[in-house]
Amino acid sequence: MHTDAPRLLGLLACLLSFAMGVGCVGYANYPPIEGAVARTDPNSAPMSDLMIESIKWTVQRFPVKGEYAINFPDGMLRKRTLQLMERIDDPRAHALTEETAHLPIYHVSRLRIRGNTADVDIHRPVGDLRGPSDQHVHQAITLRLRGGMRAWRVESSRAWTIGAIEPPALSFMPEYDTGPLGPGSETVSRPRRTTDATTEETPETIAAPDAEQDRLDPDEQG
Repeated sequence: MHTDAPRLLGLLACLLSFAMGVGCVGYANYPPIEGAVARTDPNSAPMSDLMIESIKWTVQRFPVKGEYAINFPDGMLRKRTLQLMERIDDPRAHALTEETAHLPIYHVSRLRIRGNTADVDIHRPVGDLRGPSDQHVHQAITLRLRGGMRAWRVESSRAWTIGAIEPPALSFMPEYDTGPLGPGSETVSRPRRTTDATTEETPETIAAPDAEQDRLDPDEQG
């Protein structure tokens, strides 16, 4: 009974938060991790909130000239995408479509939530720099955020070597949704938008960081 006390207190806290309309954040992964028991739907509220904060932070710190497009994770519904674009509230920003694919693109490639902490990988275009195939060169930025029961905010960032990590495949906003946008969303039937089924793995398995930026909490090192 003694050993179950912390677990019971946690359950009571979740129930109280749910009753107040907040809810427990718990665990979530995108892309899914094999064998992990966690939410994987990028349409869920915690992931949406994380993407908004992460994109706005990255665009502010690493701006481009003129308009730009945002490549959201595969599986994002049109309705949710439009909601996120409205909340980002930048007249220069566009959801990724075939018509906006020529613009500089900010890519969301990974989201990982562990209670009140989260990591998000954003690939930002590096100015007008282009590669051999005339595509924009990108730099991966890993953001550490804290929030959950409160609004998410970026606590630290890590920049990876420019061009060392390829951004994810282009995932165009669908022209229509085939199901409602519900609280769970995992069961909603929706068309795939990814132009290429292959995606890159997380940065920590591919390249060493080029530099660390905005490290706000010295205890977060490593």
